[in-house]
Amino acid sequence: MSKIKTHSTGSKRTVPFYKLPPPVPLPPLPPPDPTRYFSTEKYIALSKDEKFKFDDYDVNDETLKKVVLNEIGKCPDIWSSRSQAAIMEHYPIVATETYRRTGLLLSIKSLKQIYKCGKDNLRNRLRVAIVSKRLTPAQVEAYMWRWEFYGFIRYYRDYTQRWEADLLKDLDVVLGLEARRASKNMEKVDSGELMEPMEPMDSTMDEMCVEEEPYEETGSNWSDPAPEPSQSKSQSPEAKYPQAYLLPEADEVYNPDDFYQEEHESASNAMYRIAFSQQYGGGGSPAVQKPVTFSAQPAPAPVREAPSPVVENVSSSSFTPKPPAMINNFGEEMNQITYQAIRIAREQPERLKLLRKALFDVVLAFDQKEYADVGDLYRDLAQKNS
Repeated sequence: MSKIKTHSTGSKRTVPFYKLPPPVPLPPLPPPDPTRYFSTEKYIALSKDEKFKFDDYDVNDETLKKVVLNEIGKCPDIWSSRSQAAIMEHYPIVATETYRRTGLLLSIKSLKQIYKCGKDNLRNRLRVAIVSKRLTPAQVEAYMWRWEFYGFIRYYRDYTQRWEADLLKDLDVVLGLEARRASKNMEKVDSGELMEPMEPMDSTMDEMCVEEEPYEETGSNWSDPAPEPSQSKSQSPEAKYPQAYLLPEADEVYNPDDFYQEEHESASNAMYRIAFSQQYGGGGSPAVQKPVTFSAQPAPAPVREAPSPVVENVSSSSFTPKPPAMINNFGEEMNQITYQAIRIAREQPERLKLLRKALFDVVLAFDQKEYADVGDLYRDLAQKNS
């Protein structure tokens, strides 16, 4: 596997791809209106007034979402700190600045809803790019620019760097397990225990691709826009993009179309993708990775530089490398959980959505807090869903 996120600039210094200038200018957003003014003190007072009604949040207003994400990006304490006091202190600033730009005065609940949906979609797409598509860092960045909201929440990747590094570590473990399975199967074939080679199992990889449960929005669309009517369905991708930046389509472990409309791109997203190859490719864009194949030889130990430090108030014990044996045992236990979940889903299909949400909520809760016991976890989940 390749290094996670650095780009050589011709000197010893490297810059993460996500911190390079955008390949093309971002779409313009409404500027602040000097005739609109709303003090944060007044906003805080209204927030405490139960009778005051804030403006409704239109889940289909994409410009509003982008403005909110853009304003949150100007308040690092919201996205780089786990201090709830610091976070809540800055939301009134985001609300009043959003009002100056859109004329809409949103509640803190609506602002947090927009922010959570943006973060969840960002992580989902990163997981698809890193784990399912197994792209290089440059290809991950090009892939992310296909999403029209990426430029307005790109800053959050400062916070996801450790998480992205952990994804790659887990991927290395899975690839090593698959290679060892293939090696053992070949040994059994050679000894006559098996009549023909068995293909590597992909179940462990599938488990790694569980999507985060987004904040539910009726009618909301955070997906890539649908294709323009003039675009021919028979047009080949090669006619639109440089060959070096065509994303792999065959032999994918995970199909992102189950969650997003990724197979189509608007003209603006195509422009982002082409411009990225021209600006960041340096005349020789990294080649698209071929689907991973395995020989009978054990996989070599992966070598990767440690991720660069990020501003994050998290105990270092959270990122202590786990012994391989412990991870292997956990993987086997997850196989059993997956089997039982699928069995229940088949027996009770009408409760599939509820089952999926429950599983996501439990797993993703550990991204938000370091739990000492199961009781705390269940209390938080009960409060969240009450």
